[in-house]
Amino acid sequence: MKQDRFLVGILVGIGVLVVIALGLFFTRQDKQEYISDDTPKGVVHTMPWRSTRTITRRLMGIWLRQRINQHTMNSARLSSTIT
Repeated sequence: MKQDRFLVGILVGIGVLVVIALGLFFTRQDKQEYISDDTPKGVVHTMPWRSTRTITRRLMGIWLRQRINQHTMNSARLSSTIT
């Protein structure tokens, strides 16, 4: 019986965390606005968006190159096995 209470406590805790996360997600949704880079305020406002976008592009480029290299290596292995 003691273990059942512990399990129920864990499940209730997880449920509370999910409800809090969903509440924060829906209450903090604001539209991302683009501000001109002509002013220091605009530069500071768009900097996190730009840096995240740059990092994402770099990581996608690395991932894509790895996939292409893996594909060409697998094709070379397959062709050497067939011949």
